[in-house]
Amino acid sequence: MFRVRPLTIDDVEHYQALRAEALEDTPHAFLASPGDDRAEDTEGLIAQISNPAEFAIAVAEPEDAPGLLIASAGIIRAPHQKARHRAMIWGVYCTPTQRRTGAAKACVELTLDIARSWNGVEVVALSVSAETPSAIALYKKLGFQPWGLEPDAIRIAEKSFDELYLQRRL
Repeated sequence: MFRVRPLTIDDVEHYQALRAEALEDTPHAFLASPGDDRAEDTEGLIAQISNPAEFAIAVAEPEDAPGLLIASAGIIRAPHQKARHRAMIWGVYCTPTQRRTGAAKACVELTLDIARSWNGVEVVALSVSAETPSAIALYKKLGFQPWGLEPDAIRIAEKSFDELYLQRRL
């Protein structure tokens, strides 16, 4: 079993390792790449998670191995005044050995709970690689509705990947 909780400053190093794994494991699922990922900036990451009214990362860890992060999902509130009713989930990942355990789903559910705690947030959006049908199915199961597809959103070498956009009301 696992437990889900917000990322803390003490977890930053473990989160950076999980994030690096994610970028290596499923590069088509993330816009960032090793070398240009914001999570590599330790001070910047600490500053972001130190502002829980605007930004949070949900993480899952095995109950018998605290600190070992197996899944994560981030959420950020829109910074512009006219969009403060919106938040965006990003960076959802689960380590391959823990897939289909519910860890990623639990992280996304925690981000939704966090968004509900932010005064005025009514809409949560996300995007997902069209190449990940299991992730798309998870988001639909959680009430997200597709609203658009961006062709050729990500390119890795000569291969192109489409991005599906979804949102749900809280």
